[in-house]
Amino acid sequence: MYSSEDLERFYFQYQTEAMPKGISIEQFCSRNKVIDILKKGSVMKNFIEMFFLMLNQEKIKYAVLRNYDLLPNSLDGSDIDMWVEQEDCERFFNLTMAKAEEYGGHLVSYIWKRHEPKICLMGADWGVQIDVYTGLVPIGNYEFYTGEIIARHIVEHNGIKVISKKWCAIESLLKEVLNTGNCDRKDKFYNEAHDAIAEIDEEELKEGLPMFSDNYIKLLKKVGKEAKSKCLIDRIYEEGRKELTKKVKGANFDKVAKFKRLLKRPGYMIAILGTDGAGKSAIYESMLPHLKDAFHNGMHYRHLRPHMLPDIGVLIGKRERVENVKVCANPHAKKSSGFIGSLIRLAYYLQDYIWGYWLKIWPKIAIHADVYVMDRYYYDYYIDQTRSLTNLPNWIIKFFDIFVPSPDVIICLGGNPEKIFERKPETSLEDVKNQTAALHDFCNSHKKAFWVDTTEYDLETSTKIALKGLAERMGKRFKDIKKL
Repeated sequence: MYSSEDLERFYFQYQTEAMPKGISIEQFCSRNKVIDILKKGSVMKNFIEMFFLMLNQEKIKYAVLRNYDLLPNSLDGSDIDMWVEQEDCERFFNLTMAKAEEYGGHLVSYIWKRHEPKICLMGADWGVQIDVYTGLVPIGNYEFYTGEIIARHIVEHNGIKVISKKWCAIESLLKEVLNTGNCDRKDKFYNEAHDAIAEIDEEELKEGLPMFSDNYIKLLKKVGKEAKSKCLIDRIYEEGRKELTKKVKGANFDKVAKFKRLLKRPGYMIAILGTDGAGKSAIYESMLPHLKDAFHNGMHYRHLRPHMLPDIGVLIGKRERVENVKVCANPHAKKSSGFIGSLIRLAYYLQDYIWGYWLKIWPKIAIHADVYVMDRYYYDYYIDQTRSLTNLPNWIIKFFDIFVPSPDVIICLGGNPEKIFERKPETSLEDVKNQTAALHDFCNSHKKAFWVDTTEYDLETSTKIALKGLAERMGKRFKDIKKL
């Protein structure tokens, strides 16, 4: 594999008609291939670079708080945690939305919180989540780092304003411990804070953390001298929470205002439909990196249904339960049930679609920027009943459909049946033709569905079309958000 630096060098040499010494076109790749490889990573990189350049040019007062080592070249799978001066917040939001639009992006999720709004942006080939601390950094409903404190510790890193390494380490440890009561899931926070606190004296520590008493500063100083222990972490949590007694004004209102999320849920359920060979798995895997960038740590996958209830075969002891099923081997091998058996099957799995959604999926997407991707979903009964071992009239499927929670967006993958059959000849060509036609009819009749022809375009182009359609439809929910 060639590194991104190699590719950029080779691309420059191709552009200037200079061939790399000792490497032929056949040994490397065509000029167009070089360009294609570069483009895959360039849009995201360009957006991040231009985003920070814009903030600097517009003199926005900001600082990235953590995980900034690779910025602006890469997010390295992280989100952006940044503080913005209160007076600049409205301008920051407007400029960010304008820059996202310039790169074909949309605001696809927004979570309101008085001092910690979360915005998720996504385009056809990029995505980013930005957690914005407006004016101050809180812990729960308590003030922690004020803008005045943050301003003391701002330095420059690769042209970006960031909080200095040692204060980044201290802030990260305290936020983790004072919010959760431990730092077990992020041991590196303690190790980094240990090194940082070991380097500074109590006076500098107190100057940087004026919200805490002298006794608490002495306690923190122990972090720089001792290995992590439950006793020390517990004391930092308990005594720190006691000292953070000044509540942010409007905290009670904040709790009530969280109900706003129910009107504009920050999360989504997405269904991807298509016959075998239409490219569902390939499209999902290609979309996943961009979705993860936009919805940091919020991606979930389910095959066919929520899987709150076990398969009937598992329920009656015919086979063992398998977690995280993504494909079904030889789905048409078994014979479908009769009318009564099919009705029982559908009625049973209907409970999973209904209660699985309301008890497992909805609580997540109602208050978190989480995305559940459903491979096939209930609508597969319209397209391929043989797979589910049912054989029922279409009017029965439509009747039960009334009770099934609808996905927020439905991506229908299809195209030329002959080409689809060539990719995956697991069923007959006639079956593929019938299923593709049924899916196309379904797509045209469902207002939340859109079509992607995966036989006319290659995987990369089909993925971009899917992501573009997804971002546009998600963006409609938040198009009237005008400020943080």
